[in-house]
Amino acid sequence: MTKIYGHIGIQFEKETIDYGKHKHKSDETADKGLGDPIGVQQHSRPSTDSLNKWVEELANDADKLALMRSVIGQLDPADFDAVGYPVGSL
Repeated sequence: MTKIYGHIGIQFEKETIDYGKHKHKSDETADKGLGDPIGVQQHSRPSTDSLNKWVEELANDADKLALMRSVIGQLDPADFDAVGYPVGSL
C-alpha cells in the first residue's frame, strides 16, 4: 500500500486500510459503504475474497457482458494502453 500511496503522491496512513475500526456517525454513507455495501460490512480491512467475482458475473450474465463491452467500446484505447491492458488483450 505504501507504494500505491507514493505513486499517487500522498503519505501512507495505516488507518486508511483499517476502515472497519472507524465509524463516522455523521456520515450517512458510513454504514452503506462507497461501492461495496456488503463487503465493507463483512471485512474491516481490504480483502481479496471477491477479487474474481466480476469474472463470474460476466461469464454467467449475457446482459452484463454486453454492457461491459459497450462501456469498453466507448473508452479511448490509449487509456487502456496507458495502464498496460491494450484493448486487443481484453
